[in-house]
Amino acid sequence: MSEDVYGRIGLLASRFRNAIDLALSENAEVRLYLRSFPKCCCGAASELLAQYLFENGIAATYVDAAHYYDNEETAQNHAWLEVHPRLVVDITRDQFRTDPDLSPWAFPVYVGDPDGFTRLFEPQWRSAPGYQQEGGWSEEQLIAYEIICSFL
Repeated sequence: MSEDVYGRIGLLASRFRNAIDLALSENAEVRLYLRSFPKCCCGAASELLAQYLFENGIAATYVDAAHYYDNEETAQNHAWLEVHPRLVVDITRDQFRTDPDLSPWAFPVYVGDPDGFTRLFEPQWRSAPGYQQEGGWSEEQLIAYEIICSFL
């Protein structure tokens, strides 16, 4: 994949994250869907971002992963996207800014090769996101997406 494609994906991801932030500040329906964004919203935000990337000609894979601290009972789950073959696209890392293990990588948008952060997580599964065209979205998700896109 060329640097131009990396740059384009980075630009799209940053624009989408900014649109989420703006939508959250101005729209109650988006706040209901992404209640504690970015905390506990990595899966929902990744699904929405996957749709936006898809509409811009980029197919992504949804990754669900877990970071085990001392044992399985202290696992921290996280989700992000990967674009061919392993370009990581993550727009919710800043939810970990208070976690000593994860805070060095806790920026709002990361687009790049797997790094120290992603290597701390064990992928549990990978799948194609539930794109809205396939009928895989709830009405709440569709509304949130439309509102977020109005801020792009």
